[in-house]
Amino acid sequence: MTGIVRIKPQYDQLILIDAKNGLYLAEDGPFYGVIDENGNPKIYMEQDKIGVNLDDFKDDGLKKGYVFFDSLIPVQKNGKWYFYKIEKFKNSDGTLDVQCNLIQNDGYDSIGCKTKVARGTVSNVMVIEDYRIVIVEKNGLYGFLDQDGKEPFSIPFLDIYKETTSGQTNYYLVYQKNGNSYTDNAIEDLEKAGYKKIE
Repeated sequence: MTGIVRIKPQYDQLILIDAKNGLYLAEDGPFYGVIDENGNPKIYMEQDKIGVNLDDFKDDGLKKGYVFFDSLIPVQKNGKWYFYKIEKFKNSDGTLDVQCNLIQNDGYDSIGCKTKVARGTVSNVMVIEDYRIVIVEKNGLYGFLDQDGKEPFSIPFLDIYKETTSGQTNYYLVYQKNGNSYTDNAIEDLEKAGYKKIE
């Protein structure tokens, strides 16, 4: 039996992070990047980290922190977090080409919110899966980033958390206005902003 070597063994480690699109996390010394199954670079080997640690977000149902919603790859560079969007383009010969394009922003300090609310039914939140939303943090305040790289709300939130009671999970936003703290239902606010649950 003869195997075909698609990716030359030039990296310290390779991890398949997206089987559907044939994307691999590649480690080379202290840096990380993403390549396709033919060894072509999709995210250059300049990143300090690719993927997030899910230890504090186990209730989100994410199995791996490399790709969110089959479309966003979180990367860390120079202490800031950024996202690359996985996109497919049709070549002139009819084949599909997968690209990872940087979503332009100033970067985030962290991904996910470790809530300050201390109740047994409350937990941290990194994503709102049904609406394809990632929780991002900058300067100690939290916001939303959708799968297209847009931020649906301009209001910075003090806290974002989810609470499950009687088998029902709800997401909440805590914000300050005129010196007072308020809590809103995050799903209701998302739907008012035009977001719909993805079945």
